[in-house]
Formats: sequence, structure tokens, C-alpha cells
Amino acid sequence: MVRTLMAGRCALGHGCRAKALLTSYFVIAGMVSMRTHRLPRMPALVAATALIAIGVAFPCLAGTLEIKVGDERGEPISQVAVYATPVAVTPIKKPSAAKRTASMDQQHNEFVPHVLLISAGTLVQFPNSDTVSHHVYSFSQAKTFELALYKGNTHPPLAFDEPGVVVVGCNIHDSMLGYIVVVPTEHYALSDARGTVRLEGVPAGDYTVEVWTPRARPTGLPAAQRVAVTDGVTKLDTRITGRLAPEEDHKHGSKSLSWDRY
Repeated sequence: MVRTLMAGRCALGHGCRAKALLTSYFVIAGMVSMRTHRLPRMPALVAATALIAIGVAFPCLAGTLEIKVGDERGEPISQVAVYATPVAVTPIKKPSAAKRTASMDQQHNEFVPHVLLISAGTLVQFPNSDTVSHHVYSFSQAKTFELALYKGNTHPPLAFDEPGVVVVGCNIHDSMLGYIVVVPTEHYALSDARGTVRLEGVPAGDYTVEVWTPRARPTGLPAAQRVAVTDGVTKLDTRITGRLAPEEDHKHGSKSLSWDRY
């Protein structure tokens, strides 16, 4: 038996420096053996041997990525979409399963939530909880669609497969604007009142961190930042520059950005 300790991929295929113990052994005439066997002298017996390596994966190292989002003065900004994308992406075939689902409701002539953050491939439902009808649509490159005039939960969910920002509007009420941020990663969240996002269980490795908010112009958004995640807590600060649009106002209607901004 030969055992070799060598670098390999973890059980999840992240390539996160986890070590794998490789055990080599022989298969002799269909029989597995981890010790020396004396082969019988039989003319008709063809003894085929094959060297097989079995990887015993160690647990994948994972840590927490804490990002603080602030403006030029360092004041925290809430409800900012923050996401970390692995630099080296290794496609992993997963068994077929139900897709993730999310919902963007319509309440009091507003889209709720105002900013919906999802991973690519998520199914999004657009229920109308208002007493009036809405005509929901988007012209965005990441997802173009139209849900004709309706109330309740008439239309089936839509799949959002392409990463990008999808601006959602109502053809009846021009003041209604919502935003669906589709990201190519499983590590994402909206910043809280302190402007903080904690992404836990992030496999160790290199990532690019990006942020987005409808309150900032595209030129005010920071460039993607590269960060190395370890098995501890990795912290990162990011700043959004320029003048910010007012926060969403539920009492007096949303103060969203105009369509030409995106």
C-alpha cells in the first residue's frame, strides 16, 4: 500500500489548498486487496492489475468575509448589494434540484423589496398585492420581459439567468421602479443599517468584491476589489463616491433613479 499526502481539491471542488490523502492499491482479478497476494499459476487466468487512487478529502477551509460600505465621508450606506465572486471558478456538476425562488411584490404602488439581490438562475415571482392592476416590465439587457395588466398572482415565475442589473417598472404607474441585481455567485447580501455585510462560510481562496446601489451613479461605484479569504475573519472597506440619490421614501413614494441612468 502506498500513501501519499499531496495538494488537491477539497470535497466541494473549490481548490482551496485542502490536502488529500491518496491511497494506492491493486485490483486483482476483480478482488480488491491492500496487501500482497500470491497469484495461482493457472494458464486460463489472466491477471489484470490496475493502479487506482482514491482521494480522501479533508474538510474545506472556510471563513467569514466582512465588508463595510460607506460614502466619501465614511458614513455607512444601507441596502447596498454586495457580492464576492471566486477568481478561479471551477464548474461543478450538481444533481438536478429545484431552483431558488424569490419574490418582488407590489404594495401601495411600490415594488417590495425595492432592491432584490439574487444569484443567477433564480426564479422570481411578481405578485400584485395592491387593489389596483399593474403592468410590470423591463427593458434591461440582463432580462427583458412583460407581465400584462393583472392583479393577484396571475403570472408564472420568471428565470433570471444572466448576471446584471434589471430595472423593473410599471406601465401604468411611472413612479414605480424596482431593481433586481443578479450576481454570478452564492456569496452575497445587502448591507445593514451600519453599512455592514457579513458573508459566512466562504471557502478560502481569492475573490473579487463588488457593490451596487441605485442611489449612486455608475461612475461613483468603486472598482472591483480583490481579497484573499482565509479560515478566519477577513475585513474589507469600500467607498461609494459622488452625490447619492435620497433613500427610498415609503411615505412619499420611491425616489428611485431615472431609467436613463441604467
